[in-house]
Amino acid sequence: MALALASAVLLTAGGPCLAKAPVAAHADSSDFRQVCEQIAAYVVPTDQLVSQSARSTPALVRALAAKSPGFQELEQKYPGSLDAAVVAVKPVVAGWSAQIAPNIRADFAAPYAANLTPREARIYLRFVSDANIQQFSQRVSANAQFQNTAADAAANGSHIGTEGLREDYQLAVNKALAHLTPAQKIIIASYLQSSAAAKIRQLGPKRLEIQAKWSNYSTPAFEQQIMRAMVTGVADHITQTDPATAERIRSTYEAQHPN
Repeated sequence: MALALASAVLLTAGGPCLAKAPVAAHADSSDFRQVCEQIAAYVVPTDQLVSQSARSTPALVRALAAKSPGFQELEQKYPGSLDAAVVAVKPVVAGWSAQIAPNIRADFAAPYAANLTPREARIYLRFVSDANIQQFSQRVSANAQFQNTAADAAANGSHIGTEGLREDYQLAVNKALAHLTPAQKIIIASYLQSSAAAKIRQLGPKRLEIQAKWSNYSTPAFEQQIMRAMVTGVADHITQTDPATAERIRSTYEAQHPN
């Protein structure tokens, strides 16, 4: 479940997180809060969250399945079971991403309000809302494949850490930078001269922490949805060649999870 940020400066962790700045008093202004919320809406749009969740799901499911002897055995006996599980899980994860998107944006808006001056917030809002930068952000999002994130999760009991996210976003940014348009270069160069750019770069570690927090966030109901989707997807796949086994898989799951 990842998030697309606007440029290399936005994605690269470059120093410690800023402490709550003296300008935080400005956060009491409704106008200032609104600007910070608008920034978060551009930096963490729901459609990109949903799109990235769809792309990250295969890598995460495959990485976790590789750690499960039982699933590997099932895949060997019924080839395509893993693909069926991925297909079944994608819409569940996409729906979950859309559901928690407002919470993620709220967490992103908070450090902007705590660390930017009103002027810096307006500069940053103009930057992230520019059509050229939005185009660049979409390219970054499309490039993010989350292979490192998936590997970290598989090695750490499904827990997603900041390092894998940072590596995956940096790879995505590097690919996007190779296709910068002249207009994008001019806008980014101008933005980099601002104090807003320096502060946003320093907020990189904090923003990765927020991403990791929500990537790991779950509820029992969501986990049950995921499990049910996987079982249903695999059973439907196996039905094509072994209906009896597929029915046993469904019956066993329903007996263990009556609700």
